[in-house]
Amino acid sequence: MVALLTQDTPEFGNVQWEMGFALGNKAYRHRLIPVLVGAQTEMPAIVMPWILERFRVIRLPEPSKAEEVIREIAGALMAEA
Repeated sequence: MVALLTQDTPEFGNVQWEMGFALGNKAYRHRLIPVLVGAQTEMPAIVMPWILERFRVIRLPEPSKAEEVIREIAGALMAEA
């Protein structure tokens, strides 16, 4: 599961519910990839729940870096497949 987190994520309960489901489901073990979308200065600490700190976090600071980040996400997915 790729979880796209933005500065507005705390307002969306369904995103947090879906991540909680993935964390509690053995089928998703080691298969949750948090992607922080936006500049690091725009991302409040609440966006990154503490439980996700043990996962490989990928940052997408700006749209111009999207292709590079997509390759990184694909590599992380292939490594866990």
